[in-house]
Amino acid sequence: MRTIWSTFHKMKEEGRFSKESLRAAFTWKKIVRDLLIIGFILVTVLAGYERYVTSQFIDMKRDGKKTVATVDGHAIRVKDLSYYTLLEERVVEKQAMIYNPDSTKDYWNIRMDGKIMSTLVKRTILGNTIHDYLFYEEAKKADITLTAEEQEYLKNAQTDFWEDLLDQQWERLPASEDDINEQIRRAAIVQKYQRQLANEMGVTEASLNWDGYEYSKILKKHSVRNHKKVLDRLRVSELTIHHDTFNIINGLGKKN
Repeated sequence: MRTIWSTFHKMKEEGRFSKESLRAAFTWKKIVRDLLIIGFILVTVLAGYERYVTSQFIDMKRDGKKTVATVDGHAIRVKDLSYYTLLEERVVEKQAMIYNPDSTKDYWNIRMDGKIMSTLVKRTILGNTIHDYLFYEEAKKADITLTAEEQEYLKNAQTDFWEDLLDQQWERLPASEDDINEQIRRAAIVQKYQRQLANEMGVTEASLNWDGYEYSKILKKHSVRNHKKVLDRLRVSELTIHHDTFNIINGLGKKN
């Protein structure tokens, strides 16, 4: 008891209970309180801003009818990208798991040939979709169909496609399974047409891929117009997969 009282008297003699010291203590409490309030307001504003920004991006299911490109007067819509979006995002995300399993988003942000990975993948998705539209139209004119054996192979390919999907892609399917299976079927017919065309032209099949030299010459004969306002809102790497959530502690993205 003496020790407590002696300590109290010593602190009093040192002026720790003076008006000035008490006023200073209350001032610091007010500063801390104000900082906490400001911090809470900042977090709330940032969270609201993130929701606003996210709402500006394309939701493939909600915005499926929006036009991303026009080819010879035909509208290529967001939903037409479904198959290649699922395919490319799955392939690249699996590569990202090897690159950095703790933060796969990092891989989507690396640069290759001066371009960000997600931008390159977006070009691949759109390029393949336009390529398939053009070649499918030509295949119909040439009455190209699949044989019974090829149809069986197609069924297996469709089954493999669905089995290979990432779990989160099932939750974020951009279109119905029937629509996506139809896109896979058309891709199979396009592949058959492309093989025949390559034989007729005496060139490799690869040269008739969406990024091939021979295909580029064919593409120049068609009218293609990209709809930049829609394409810019197409956030590849976050369409059928998802990485970032808002961290209320530091405002940074964190992996789900």
